[in-house]
Amino acid sequence: MRTKLLFLLLAMSFLALPYNSISAQEPIKNEATYTGKSTKFALMVSDVVHFQSALNTVEEMNIKKNNFTFEIVVIGKLAKDLVENKDLKTDIHRSEKLGSKIVVCEGALSYFNVSKEQLDNRLFTVKNAWIYMFQLQDNGYNTLSV
Repeated sequence: MRTKLLFLLLAMSFLALPYNSISAQEPIKNEATYTGKSTKFALMVSDVVHFQSALNTVEEMNIKKNNFTFEIVVIGKLAKDLVENKDLKTDIHRSEKLGSKIVVCEGALSYFNVSKEQLDNRLFTVKNAWIYMFQLQDNGYNTLSV
């Protein structure tokens, strides 16, 4: 009984709020500043959503201004999507403009029957993305796989 009464009171108080006070709120800006010591970063991504999130991170970190190096290493279905999904051309251009490098796994290309020649000429390839990530770590890169 008490739970129902509490729920009813909460619902009524929510409905009593003016509509304008809810809808007129400014969106919260999701700003974050990198304060670590590393200047070299690599993200391994396998799908469009994570690829676009990686680009958002590159933009938010302002890698050109901060003199950071940032590589987006592509594995899985994203390797095929970079060829077939024409909308991703805009993201490739954005990556280039922001100063990040996109590296595609040749193993993923082979798995999805995509030739290296089909890739945008601004993209780089490596034989094995996992080994490449180990090499980046050995070279001081801060790496993540998502």
